[in-house]
Amino acid sequence: MDDFIEHKNKDDRWFSPPFYTHNGGYLMCLAVFANGAGRGSNTHVSVFACLMAGENDSNLKWPFRGAVTFSLLNQRGNHHHVTYTIAFSDGTPDVYCARVVSGKRAKSGWGNPTIIAHSDLAYNKQNNTEYLSNNSLHLRIERVSIFSSHIASKLPSWHLN
Repeated sequence: MDDFIEHKNKDDRWFSPPFYTHNGGYLMCLAVFANGAGRGSNTHVSVFACLMAGENDSNLKWPFRGAVTFSLLNQRGNHHHVTYTIAFSDGTPDVYCARVVSGKRAKSGWGNPTIIAHSDLAYNKQNNTEYLSNNSLHLRIERVSIFSSHIASKLPSWHLN
């Protein structure tokens, strides 16, 4: 996410490039609110996973059930990354996990409004962490899991035995 300060000052959201959960899978992106959202407004960075209309949607089971794990990277090294998993479970409201049929992206994403406090983004000498460097945040998708019960119904009958 480039231009963090501009996004924060404008109180807008930034969308990551789209990614597929797996070959033939669901299309998603991350929505990052530099100035926070909900209980994180004005104090935190908020991150949400958003479903998108994808080319495989007619072959997939809906609503989406799975988890997206991402990290906000410490730009000073390979330690102290902030890692979070966003789970789309049976308790997730349908507005966040239903198939996108209007527009290219779900109207809202599912996630966490308090990923990291604004005060923790700058260089911290004690921990050797710096999440905001050169006005940019670096986020990485670590893994996407599709809940097994969601996949089982998609497998051919010979595979279930």
